[in-house]
Amino acid sequence: MRKQLIDRGHSQLSIRRQADLVSVNRNRIEVSERRLSADDLILRRAIDELHLE
Repeated sequence: MRKQLIDRGHSQLSIRRQADLVSVNRNRIEVSERRLSADDLILRRAIDELHLE
């Protein structure tokens, strides 16, 4: 999906500009991230830690 192309940590392109470049509505990016539950966030962090080992 095009939403996955958005890099929140990009130092030169804002989220707004990135969304414009890939033709994604910025509101859809924000909403999808707000829907994550606390359990999902814990799982994401655990997966990230495994990849960093």
